[in-house]
Amino acid sequence: MDNKTLKRLDIRVEMEGQGGINYDDDSQKWFLRDHCGRNIYTTVNGQTKVKENVKYLKKAFYKKENCEEGEGEYSYYSKISANCLRREIFPGCCDVDSVIWMFPKSAVKFITSPEGFSHGYMSPVAGNNGFGKSTCLNVLDAIDKNAVIAEEVCTKTGERDSTSLHYKENVGETHYSFEACFEVENAQFLCCDDFSGRIAIDPSYIEGENLYEQFMIEHYSRVPYVAGVYSNKTQILGKYYGEYGFLFDDEYVNSLIKNNLKHIFGISIERSGAWTRTKKVEIRPVYDPLNVSDDDWMVINPNDIDSLNFNIHHFYEEASQHDWEERANVIKVKREEKAKKKEKKREEEKKKKENKKNEQKED
Repeated sequence: MDNKTLKRLDIRVEMEGQGGINYDDDSQKWFLRDHCGRNIYTTVNGQTKVKENVKYLKKAFYKKENCEEGEGEYSYYSKISANCLRREIFPGCCDVDSVIWMFPKSAVKFITSPEGFSHGYMSPVAGNNGFGKSTCLNVLDAIDKNAVIAEEVCTKTGERDSTSLHYKENVGETHYSFEACFEVENAQFLCCDDFSGRIAIDPSYIEGENLYEQFMIEHYSRVPYVAGVYSNKTQILGKYYGEYGFLFDDEYVNSLIKNNLKHIFGISIERSGAWTRTKKVEIRPVYDPLNVSDDDWMVINPNDIDSLNFNIHHFYEEASQHDWEERANVIKVKREEKAKKKEKKREEEKKKKENKKNEQKED
């Protein structure tokens, strides 16, 4: 048992609450009409019109096995989208504005935080200077298969206008469930190599005063990684195709797992007249993806989280520094040659335009 190494952690969550949480845009009505047999019309002054001002709950659609004549071929469950859940699991991360990347200290403080690192990020910089990191925690939609969705007629107080009478889908008691998956591989390595197309950090963050290291120490009171050239063991080219980056230790990966689980337990979504909160969390450590069983699920409580410590599988191994430097130099030369060709082509096109312009003047 102790020799097993964790490759991923499956997570299963149950939530309970009351009322509708997550709403969709008005265009959903056409799918409901065309594929679910839903009546979206109302009669006003003897005329049949499409209902306006309707708030539709987000739904998980599925194809019915049998449907009566005149019914739609699809039905649906109430759902809370994965994006909505991620906003709760990673508080503040989804609200990070693109302006943050203009201020290195703010940006580095965000990406070194356990929430920012786990959530993932993307610097929206045009050209070849952008960077980003994929999430460590993949989250699925939360589905309630038993909720009864009913359309309510609502009115506004005060002066009457075109929106005074409106409709809203709602539910009563809710019991949502969703699954998530913590990917150890995404948490173990941060690529600092701009030759691979996977660069996850601006080089300036680790140069000079090394802001990345400073904020890592601020968050964790230590530097939880070793810089070097590493290769993913699953890659076909093996250790001869390395990437420069940071390899994080087992303690750091375990701390991210604990942080993620604590945020999942803390899910509490509140809306006007509605709420939902985490009721139960189960985990399933996966040591061999080809040998996974439903019997491996175990219920955990918030008090159990700090005692969780897994032997982490090492997806990366140290690669050849010499081969990496040789490859980097070759790519650098190729890029410089490509840039010169582009510049030469631009000059030729510019010259052609000038010649054509002069010919037109002479005519």
